[in-house]
Amino acid sequence: TAIVFLVGFGILQLGGVFGTQPGTQRGPSGVVAEINGEPIRYDEYIGTVNQMTRQLEQTRPLQAGEDAYIREQAWQTLVRNKLLMQEARRRHLAATPDEIKMAVRVSPPEFIVQSGVFKGENGQFDYRRYLAELDNADSQVPWGQVEALVADQLPIQKLQEEVVAAAKVSD
Repeated sequence: TAIVFLVGFGILQLGGVFGTQPGTQRGPSGVVAEINGEPIRYDEYIGTVNQMTRQLEQTRPLQAGEDAYIREQAWQTLVRNKLLMQEARRRHLAATPDEIKMAVRVSPPEFIVQSGVFKGENGQFDYRRYLAELDNADSQVPWGQVEALVADQLPIQKLQEEVVAAAKVSD
């Protein structure tokens, strides 16, 4: 993984991705790297960088030099997720519609919990408000998009559970 990271980071640096004007793309359709033939697109990378930056800025101001660290972490996250998704597909791990709906209901995605949309009077995530909105037929929340993101995450979760279940602890 470290080699993939270094090579990928080098591609981003040498390919001119860092420091380019917003909206410009490199490679075919903005592809900045490929992991086992699957593309990582510039907009996917920038979206991850922006999300990580927003999450950090919600807790404290960004300090000098942290932007480079965030870019590195974003790259590692994208590579790791691509590799995990590929392995989950290789093992034929998928999420059924019922599993997706149950996961959205029982375990709200972290980005929803952190968004503040469902904050209660105490400033914490209000699970009851969340469920009420989930059950609201006239909801303005794009639940289809939430379910799509959960559908992408569940096979990775199943893979991680398989690996942990197969692990043996020695004495």
